[in-house]
Amino acid sequence: VTEIGEKTFIRHNSFEEVYIPDTMKYIGDSAFLNCKNLKKLTINGDNLVLGSHAFSGCSKLKELTINDGVMEIGKDCFKASTLENDYLTSVTIPGSVKTIKSGAFSLRSKLNDVTLCEGIETIEFDVFSNTNITHLKIPDSVTSIDRCAFRFCTGLKEITFEGNAPSF
Repeated sequence: VTEIGEKTFIRHNSFEEVYIPDTMKYIGDSAFLNCKNLKKLTINGDNLVLGSHAFSGCSKLKELTINDGVMEIGKDCFKASTLENDYLTSVTIPGSVKTIKSGAFSLRSKLNDVTLCEGIETIEFDVFSNTNITHLKIPDSVTSIDRCAFRFCTGLKEITFEGNAPSF
């Protein structure tokens, strides 16, 4: 299996843990949308693209591992459904990810520890809006940060650019 199609497991509430193997190339739009009991997600891949809303609304998600080989995180991919009942506190985005699409982690109100690895190039609109990030290092590879990428991040105190500041 190299693809999980669009809406394949939408609202499938018996999943508590999902492991995506490195043979996977594409996770379709809304593939795991609103899987309310998903708590642990490990994503491997080799040139893997995560579609729009692929894991959006998985409100009990607490452990998220995105391994090297994921190339793109789709629009609203991990967006929470509300600001309440959110458990995800940290995420590391590997350098194989070139683009983090708009809203990818928005409404993750408990998300306060984000590591962006060298290799990421684009952070789109609203990616981290309404999160609890306080400090962030932007790798030198980032060339573009869209407007409102950190909208309503009221606790954000410090951003460090590891090279030249990208265009905004």
